[in-house]
Amino acid sequence: EALVLRVMESLGEQALQCPERLSYLLYFIFEDAGGLEDIGPTTFSIDLEALHDGLVQMSVHTNPYIRQKMPNGKWELGLNFDDINESGIQCRENVAKTFKEPASAMVIIDFILCYRVAIMLKLYCLIVAGYIYLGSGQGDDITTTHNGSLWSPRWLRINYLQYIAGLDAAIWTCLESLLIVYVLWQRGPSLGYRSPGIPGLKFFLEHLFNLCISALGGLWVYSERSFLTKPWECAHSDTETCEDPRAGDLLGILRVSLIYWACRVVVFCLMNKKKAPIFLYGTPDSRVRRDAGRGWLANFKRDMCVNLAWLAMLA
Repeated sequence: EALVLRVMESLGEQALQCPERLSYLLYFIFEDAGGLEDIGPTTFSIDLEALHDGLVQMSVHTNPYIRQKMPNGKWELGLNFDDINESGIQCRENVAKTFKEPASAMVIIDFILCYRVAIMLKLYCLIVAGYIYLGSGQGDDITTTHNGSLWSPRWLRINYLQYIAGLDAAIWTCLESLLIVYVLWQRGPSLGYRSPGIPGLKFFLEHLFNLCISALGGLWVYSERSFLTKPWECAHSDTETCEDPRAGDLLGILRVSLIYWACRVVVFCLMNKKKAPIFLYGTPDSRVRRDAGRGWLANFKRDMCVNLAWLAMLA
């Protein structure tokens, strides 16, 4: 087995950079030879055309952003070693393009989508800061005073809670719509294949669910909105004629917005929770892990330190 693989690597030239493709071809070489059982002399045949598949296309056209007519008569984007390697993972008989590289404005979209969770966490920190600022007295009197307390908002704070709920719904609706369309475009050549990193039905259902929840939640918040303009004469008072008329039914006014934010917290945590361990240890036995300082308590303490560090950096 080692000898056949070494011969393949020697003959494969740059295909050596695509171990998954070599593994895929090696499997069929052994299958054609009748397996690896010791049944006497065996001939292992290496198909050089299959081994060099992808390298020939790269020698003709390597630009992944432009389509060019290839020797097979098709207009194709340029291949790279990632496409050759992933073709092996996807068990493709022939090497093909598996991923569309973003260019120009698509790079900005790719960046925003990749860091959407971190961006939204920063926005949530700014939203909390804005809510606190409206009662801080640090700005204009009419803007940052007499807007109630943190737990009993008035005037601008009541408006603010409804505004940001609608804004958050609009942002997530746009992000999820853009994400679904972008993934369909970028990973379109690989959809339907089973390999790590390729979005499947679960991925699209999860993000379609978030899209629907965001859109419907935003429409609900908009339909139940209750905005009032704070009078100028109430810049220095919030009593008598300057009392916010919505204060008598505060829970009823903010009920929809609070339900939306509760749903947003649940959906956000469920969709972005850690689904796989960061570290893969070679000692699965719980007693061995505990003796090595990797018990559940040690893991919990380390995870808490990491979470606090991330919270400090994001905030």
